[in-house]
Amino acid sequence: MGQTIRTLYLEGILNEDRTFLAKARSFGYNIIPFGLPAGMVLDGDGTLVTATEGTDVENNFVFGQDASFGNVEHPDTPLIQVAVCISQKSVDRFLEEGVPVLGCELKDKRLSGCMYIVDDVDVIDDDLLYKVYCRHFELPMKILETQRTEVREIAVSDIPALRKIYAKPGMTDYIEDLYQGEEEEIYQKQYIHNIYGLYDFGLWAVISRKTGDLIGRAGIEVKDGFQEGTVELSYQIDPDLWGRGLATEVCVEILRYAEQKLGKTAVIARVDPENYRSIGLLKRLGFQSVKGERLKNFMAQDADIQAFLSSGTTEGKSDRVYCKELS
Repeated sequence: MGQTIRTLYLEGILNEDRTFLAKARSFGYNIIPFGLPAGMVLDGDGTLVTATEGTDVENNFVFGQDASFGNVEHPDTPLIQVAVCISQKSVDRFLEEGVPVLGCELKDKRLSGCMYIVDDVDVIDDDLLYKVYCRHFELPMKILETQRTEVREIAVSDIPALRKIYAKPGMTDYIEDLYQGEEEEIYQKQYIHNIYGLYDFGLWAVISRKTGDLIGRAGIEVKDGFQEGTVELSYQIDPDLWGRGLATEVCVEILRYAEQKLGKTAVIARVDPENYRSIGLLKRLGFQSVKGERLKNFMAQDADIQAFLSSGTTEGKSDRVYCKELS
C-alpha cells in the first residue's frame, strides 16, 4: 500500500489566503481550487491571475468536467479528500459526490448539511480535516500510541473480539457485561454517533501494536453531575494480559491526552472496594481516594452523588471514588 494521497478542495476566496494555503500544504494536501471568478486561476504563489497570465498555474476545478473523486491511477493507495466550502451549492454538490465537507461560514452566510462548520479558516488544522474525513465515512479515528499499543475509536466490527475478551474468567467480576445479541451493535452505533460525534472522546479500543489484535478498552467519559473539566477514567484489558503493565501504560498516555489535548482539569475513577488490582493501578497513576465534602468539589451542586456511586455496581454496593487533579 502506497503513501496516503491527500486532496483538499478549496472554494473561492479561501484560495486567496496565502497563510492558510501554506499551512494546508504543510499538512501534505494537494490543493485544488474551485469557484474562482470566471477566467481566473491560481498561480503557484497562491495569487489569483487571469488565465492568460504567467505559467505554472493550477486549474480551476469544475464539476462535471474534471471531477474525479476516485483514485483510478493508484487504486491501492489510500486517498483522503476533503472539501472546504463557503456556499450551500458547493456543500450539496460535494456531499452528493460522497466527498466529506467542512463548511466555512463567511460574511454571515449560513450553511447546512455539514457535520462540522467553522467561521474562521485559522482554526482549520490537520486534526480537524482528518476528523471531518473519518466522521463522514464512519471510520475509527486513531487517538494515540504507547510503546506497545495503539488507542483508537471503537468500531462495530470490534464487537466479536470484545465478546471473546468479556467471556474470559475474571473480566466481568467488577464491570458490566456487553449487551446480548444485536443490542450491543445498536448500542455501539449510537455511542459512536452520539459520544464520539459530540465530545470527540469516549471509551476507546486498545490494540496491540505487535499483533494488531484488540486487547481491551480504555478512555474517558463525561458523566451526569460532573463539574466542567472533569471526566471519568475507565479501563479494561484482556485477562490473559494482566500483570504486564499494559493498563498502566495506556492510562498514563490517556491522562496526558486528557490534559494536554482536551484541556481537562480532573479525572475521576470509580472502583469496587474489593477490586484491589484496580485500586493499586489508580494509586500508581497518582489518584487519591475522595469522599464526602472533597468529592463534592468535583461534582455539580445539584448532583445526586449516591446515584453516581451506585450506578454500575452489583448487589447494591457503592464504589470507592479516586480522583487525580491535572495541572
